[in-house]
Formats: sequence, structure tokens, C-alpha cells
Amino acid sequence: KETGNASLDGDLQRTNAEALEDAVIAKLRGDDEEGKDWPDADETGPRVYGAQQRNMIVDARPTVNAYAMQAVGLGSENMDNYKFATKAYLGIDNIHVMRDSLQKVIDTLKDSDLTPLGPNKDALHKSNWLKHIANMLDG
Repeated sequence: KETGNASLDGDLQRTNAEALEDAVIAKLRGDDEEGKDWPDADETGPRVYGAQQRNMIVDARPTVNAYAMQAVGLGSENMDNYKFATKAYLGIDNIHVMRDSLQKVIDTLKDSDLTPLGPNKDALHKSNWLKHIANMLDG
């Protein structure tokens, strides 16, 4: 057994959480020989207790934004490194759009209790705040 390094012993004791994760990912991808003596390992790979059969990487951005960033070589996980996972996009606008929308709601509501007319429903609708909240809840 190694200590201080990333290693797995026969009892799946971990000495470094990140190294353990790397070892499990490498084993599931078939990149290394480590893990052959794992308990309950079979021809299809080791059994990792508590793990799902498939993992999902969630990207909160709109799909168009993510693809635009990928076109210039930035901004997304390389799915070749995660053959056992899928990727999902939530379509949530960036923080600046969300903040501007919330500010419009605040500006519309801030003096509404001082007037008998109530808040301007058209201004609330134009804020798109409910659209943003619906996108987050859909995710």
C-alpha cells in the first residue's frame, strides 16, 4: 500500500480523493491496468458502489453559446475524456442578462405599494423574469 500518493489497495482505501477519482475514470475508460484486482471486478470493468451506470455533465449555458465557444476552442468539457457520460445543456442565460432582468422587476415593484394602481404588468412581462425562472426550473 502506498501512502501520500494516489493509490487503491485491495479494500478500495483512498489516500487522495482526486487521485482516486482519476483512477476510477481511467479504469472505466480502459486507460490503465490498475484496478484489475478490485473486488467484484469482471470482464466489463470494476463495480463502483454508489455510482450510476451513466453520468451526466450539465452545462447551464444555452446550447448556442456553448457551441460558439467550442468553435474557438474554449469553454466546454472534452467528451472524449468522459466516454461513460452524456452532456446536457440547460439554456440558462448568462449572469448579466439575469441580473438586468431582475433589476427590471425590482424597479417595477419598488414603488408599487405607494400607488393604488399596482405594478406595471407590461414592464414585468418585458423583464422576461418568468422566462428565466422557468428555464432554471426546467433544468
